[in-house]
Amino acid sequence: MQKICAFLFISFFLQACSCSQDEEPSATYGKLELMIMIKKADPNAREILPKDMNSGVKCADYGPGCIRGLIGNILGYDVIFVEFETENDARNEAIRLEQLYARNWLIDDTAGEPPLEKFFKQVIGAINPNEKTELDGKETSGETDAASASK
Repeated sequence: MQKICAFLFISFFLQACSCSQDEEPSATYGKLELMIMIKKADPNAREILPKDMNSGVKCADYGPGCIRGLIGNILGYDVIFVEFETENDARNEAIRLEQLYARNWLIDDTAGEPPLEKFFKQVIGAINPNEKTELDGKETSGETDAASASK
């Protein structure tokens, strides 16, 4: 009986381990995961706690899917982080506000601050969905490679 129980335990354990390797990475960052990545790149980074229950970041100021907002001091700048239920919710709000997002987090008040934009793009893979790439510019203007070469 002990051998059967041990065999079943080992089988379930191995099955669980093998499944987790095949799964894709999560499409969301947890708060702790995000903070660890930022702290590795900026050891002086810290969360700024609101002075009272009525101050701080409010989800009412952001779009659907907002879970919570936090303020952090990164590279000496105060930055607002807003967690959303999905990456799509964060992306839609980043488009509306013309800001950066990374997975399910909106990073507010960073656009136009090159050190912050560079930091978040490199450290957490942030994206500015409103930024036009060379390819985007060609697609939106309707130009072809041949037409743009002849200019």
